[in-house]
Amino acid sequence: MNDTTMMSTPDRPHATEAPADEPAEPPSSDSGLVVLDPAGLLSIPELGFLQQGLARLAAELDVPCARCTIEVVDDRRMILLHQRWMDDPTPTDVLSFPMSHPGAPLDGDLAICLPEAERRCAEFAHDRIHELLLYALHGLLHLAGHEDSTEEGFARMHAEEDRLLEQAGFGRLFDPRDPGSGGDRS
Repeated sequence: MNDTTMMSTPDRPHATEAPADEPAEPPSSDSGLVVLDPAGLLSIPELGFLQQGLARLAAELDVPCARCTIEVVDDRRMILLHQRWMDDPTPTDVLSFPMSHPGAPLDGDLAICLPEAERRCAEFAHDRIHELLLYALHGLLHLAGHEDSTEEGFARMHAEEDRLLEQAGFGRLFDPRDPGSGGDRS
């Protein structure tokens, strides 16, 4: 079967792109960020959009990015990772694996879950690729030392996400319906 993936971005609302069963190669990056999609879950243009968007966001971070590999995963892989590293057998949006010390340039790996993005994006009036962009930014902020385990940390971290997304030209993605409160995500 040769399904065609539809990619929708603000400047390309109905673009038909490469067949979904063709594996997408990561675009080159000078930002230290590489997005991998070994299962071929994204179209080549989606992968390029994610890579370029993350490069724009990384340029806005207070900490330089030495190396960060972001892997797009399905539910099965995310559940395996979440179980192994967090003892939780459920899918989640993003897992961060820091390898750098606080204050050092970012070095780490992220896993971002496409099916979770597909489930959540309709709630927040944007497409799956923008939801994945948010997950990857969230993971980068964890690599940079941000924590969201307390109410105060949660508010600070998501305010920083909003600031970076707006500065890079994406607008608020965390919860664009309620720009002042940090939204209803948990």
